[in-house]
Amino acid sequence: MKKFRLLLFIPVLFLAAPLIHRILPEQRYSRHLENARRLSAENNLAAAEGEYEKAYRAKGGYTPYVSLEVVDLLARKSLQSRNPKEALAFAAAYVRAHPGDLKGRMFLAELAFHLGDAVAAVASLNAALAASPGDFPARLLLARVRSWQGRSDLAEEQFGALFRAHPDSVDALLPLAGKLLIQGRVAESRAFLRQVLAGDPKRDSVRFMLIDSYVRERNPDSARELVDRWPGRPDPDRAAEIAVRKARIAALPDSFAEAKALLLPFVKPRIGNAQAMAALAVIHASMGEYDSAAAVYENLTELDPDSKALTERLRTLLFLKNQNPARALEAAKQAQVESKSDVMLGLTLAAYLAIGQENKAADLIQAQPESVRARLSAEISQWVPDKVYLGQWALAEYFRAVQEGSRALRASDELRRAWPDNALANRLYAANLAASRANTAAGGAVGKTGAGTAGGTVGKAGTGKAGARPAHAGVR
Repeated sequence: MKKFRLLLFIPVLFLAAPLIHRILPEQRYSRHLENARRLSAENNLAAAEGEYEKAYRAKGGYTPYVSLEVVDLLARKSLQSRNPKEALAFAAAYVRAHPGDLKGRMFLAELAFHLGDAVAAVASLNAALAASPGDFPARLLLARVRSWQGRSDLAEEQFGALFRAHPDSVDALLPLAGKLLIQGRVAESRAFLRQVLAGDPKRDSVRFMLIDSYVRERNPDSARELVDRWPGRPDPDRAAEIAVRKARIAALPDSFAEAKALLLPFVKPRIGNAQAMAALAVIHASMGEYDSAAAVYENLTELDPDSKALTERLRTLLFLKNQNPARALEAAKQAQVESKSDVMLGLTLAAYLAIGQENKAADLIQAQPESVRARLSAEISQWVPDKVYLGQWALAEYFRAVQEGSRALRASDELRRAWPDNALANRLYAANLAASRANTAAGGAVGKTGAGTAGGTVGKAGTGKAGARPAHAGVR
């Protein structure tokens, strides 16, 4: 009888074998995939990669571009080892293997933008938009890339088109408001920000931008009113950002000691403190403590490696002002490597001139392509090869880079007065004066229409967040 039962079990096993064959690999795949995601979240990338490989081999095959999450992991590994070209190569390989995957093209574009490769970002976004012309995230990212490239007119046009196509989208409206604010068109920017608050009164990010708009106008009373009338208890995660705004307000009448005291609790090495550290660096520079400012930027680079191109540029300018051209040259060369752009070559030239090595400056120009050579030759012809001149020029450029308009104007005025016949000094002063007058005019117009009332109305707003590429500007 037992033998008979065993004989009956054989066909059952035969029928169940295909099902078992399918279920077991699926279970192995799910188990390894779950392990891979857990290890990835723990930042144990090497172990996670091994688990991904086991998972996809259980499914029948593995390549470095088998899925977008594998590519993301491999790109993160490459970035950890400071190999951005390899990270981009993984993303590009995925796009080639999956040409119809819009998410893959967006991943490549975002990674390229993140690494400062605007050309690769634009190429990937154009390909994505060719396949899906109305894709909102691709259009938004393209506008952000154009803005970062300095194509303000094109970026504003694209942000405006996005807003007209998606009038209810905060993601379209906030970048447009921010762009207008940077351009000094404060009243237009503030109108958009109020429109956001009318539709969604719980956005901290909008309140921060409104405060920044009053600081830009050098209107501390309206800015302070918005801070003091914050609705409810602010999110603890926003404490550093609130401290930055309070410090910006305190710094308007040059109360630097108070501003510094507000920021010091937030300069511990934590990614959420990056904005506070950048603001503290600007305060140090405003007080004439240029080495201290440069040291803060160095710490900021270790905390946020993605900011290295910008921080090395700012450190170069500070070292030039502090008449330390050797360190300026070192930082300028690093900025050039990090930026992957010939735009930073000008800082290297300035450092060579400050050191007195005009022959090396000439050799550097000659080593460039003809189009770049012409631009650099025109640029260097306007400089006075003098440490004091180059230092004062660098200070004006520094304050302009961190959007400190009034201090940029003051520094360029000192440069113009010391070298009244220098075309570059006069042009730099004129540009800063025009920007200052635009902000003053905007502030006067707003003041006549009741800035206090606007502040009271906005005072009922709340929380929120808008995504943008990090930019470490300082006290405005």
